[in-house]
Amino acid sequence: MAKLEELEELDISGNKLKAIPTTILNCRRMHTVIAHSNCIEVFPEVMQLPEVKCVDLSCNELSEITLPENLPPKLQELDLTGNPRLALDHKSLELLK
Repeated sequence: MAKLEELEELDISGNKLKAIPTTILNCRRMHTVIAHSNCIEVFPEVMQLPEVKCVDLSCNELSEITLPENLPPKLQELDLTGNPRLALDHKSLELLK
């Protein structure tokens, strides 16, 4: 992905991935990350993408998430459904209002 800096949308659903490559952070125009139905255990750093609007991490193996103090201003959708081990603390929920 290091050569794909202009990439705006990424759909890597259903690939049994355990992580999203950190090189995604080089894609400064990325606005949509769809990674449902994988085996992702650690919340990826996609919230550092300045243009991100939609993040779908549903149906993975997430157990906790760490959100930045300031969410991306353009973020409209964050789908975390179907992660049976995911527990959100009150601080994370407050950030999602």
